[in-house]
This record gives sequence, structure tokens and C-alpha cells, in this order.
Amino acid sequence: KNGNFVVQGLNDKIEITNLNSGIIETINLLSANPYGNYEPVGISDDGETVFISTRNSFLVDSGAGGIFSIDVDTNNISRVDVNRFGATVTNQGWSKDSESIDISSDGRFVTYADSDYVIAGDWNSGQKVNIFVKDRKKYSNYKWN
Repeated sequence: KNGNFVVQGLNDKIEITNLNSGIIETINLLSANPYGNYEPVGISDDGETVFISTRNSFLVDSGAGGIFSIDVDTNNISRVDVNRFGATVTNQGWSKDSESIDISSDGRFVTYADSDYVIAGDWNSGQKVNIFVKDRKKYSNYKWN
């Protein structure tokens, strides 16, 4: 967003390049084999949090991929597409297209879309795209459609 960082996925690692300093930081994702199991989808403006989307379960034991944040300093991985109780809010555990994921400049808010997720009591759920906004500070999700 601010143009100071470039994130790229390289087989089993993520490289974050600071365009101002030229420093390259690496996050190892040793379990990301075979290649292509994930895709970096964004980085916070301060370069401290990277976001990835995966369709595989290599990061968690839940059996599904998802949207994750990774703290660059600690390598701590957190699932983004869950509600405050830890339940996955996307049907397949991932947003269909990485192009439908966006991150606020400070990394607090993450928006993503899913067309498969069925919400109880929502008459049109599963028939059109549901838009979710995750507030990572309050651990809550909001749905727009």
C-alpha cells in the first residue's frame, strides 16, 4: 500500500523486501511443500505483518486452508478467517480469490469474500458473494452482502 515493502512467496519461504533499506527478511514455511500451497496477499504498512491465503492445511490441524497473518518478528501465525470463538467463517476455509482479500494499512482490518459460506438464517447466503471484515484487534467478523 505505501510501496515500502514487497512480499513474495518462494516455495517454502516468504521474502519481505524493504525497498527503502534493501533489507530482505525471510519467513520459513517448511511445511509448505509441495510448492504452491500458499500465496502472499498483503503486508501491513509497517512491514510487521504478512498475510497469506492457502487452500491446504499445512499451517493448522483443522484440515482446511484459510487466510493467515504472520508476525514477521516472531513468526507467530494466526488464522484471520475465524470468529471470536475460533470457528472458521468461510465454508472451504479460504477465500476463493486472493484478489478479493484486502488489508488496512495498519493490518488491523482484513476484508475477504466467500460465495460458498452458508450462514444460518441468511436467506441468500451461498447464493451470492458474502463480504467479511475482520477486526483483528477485537477478534470479530462483520458480514456485508
